[in-house]
Amino acid sequence: MALSAVILTQGGTNTDATSFTTASVTLAANRLALLAVCAAKVDTTTLPTITGLTATWVQVTTRNFNNIASPDNRILVFRTMVASQQIGTILIDYGASSMNNCAWTLAEFAGVDTSGTNGSGAIVQAVSPAAVDAATSYSATLVAFGDAVNNAAYFAAAHPSVDAITLEAGYTTLGDQNMTGSAPGTHLRAEWKLGEDLSPSMTTASNRQWGGGALEIKMAVAASSIPFYSGWRRRAA
Repeated sequence: MALSAVILTQGGTNTDATSFTTASVTLAANRLALLAVCAAKVDTTTLPTITGLTATWVQVTTRNFNNIASPDNRILVFRTMVASQQIGTILIDYGASSMNNCAWTLAEFAGVDTSGTNGSGAIVQAVSPAAVDAATSYSATLVAFGDAVNNAAYFAAAHPSVDAITLEAGYTTLGDQNMTGSAPGTHLRAEWKLGEDLSPSMTTASNRQWGGGALEIKMAVAASSIPFYSGWRRRAA
C-alpha cells in the first residue's frame, strides 16, 4: 500500500490559556499520527504535554523562533500510533504557563511502517531547522531518503504574521492556521509529499521570522513470500 495522508483536525485560538483542546477525532489503528503545535508567549521555555485518545504522544521536533535572541514562539511536532481505533479530543497542556495563543494541525498517514512503539518505526529521520529572523523562505535539510520513491517528506513551519504561507510545489497541505489576533502572533502550516525531498520549504511575500520541523516517513515493508523450491516433493501418504 502506498503512503497516503489526511487532515484529521486543525484549529487554534487567540484566547490566553494554559491548555487547549482539539475537536473530537478518530485515530485509526496502525496509522502514524503527527500533531504540529505552535504557541506564542514571551517565555517559551515551557514544553507542552499532549494527552488524549489513550495514546502516547512523543515529541520528535521542536524549535523556538521569532527573535532568535529572545524567542516569542515555539513550534513542535509530536507522533503517535495506536493499536486499535480511538475516538476523542486531544489536550495540549502547558501546565501553569499561560500562552497568548495556540495553533495546531493533526494529520494521519496510512501505509506506514508499524514497527517500534508509538510510531517510531514510521519515522526515518527528523530535523528541527535553525530559526531565522528575516526571510521570505524557510527550509529544512534532510539526508538521502531510505526509499527515494516510496517514503514521504513532511514539513511543519510557522511565522508570527498574518501573511499567507505558500507551500512548495508538489506538496499537499496538512493544515493552515492563522492565530494573529494577539501579539505575538502564530501562523502555522504543514505539508507533505510522496518521494524524496532533501530541502522541504515554504515561502511568504515578506521577510518573516520562521521555525519548523521536518520528517522522513517510512512506507510499510511488504511481507515477503515463501519461495518455491523445485526440489521439494510431495510426501507419500
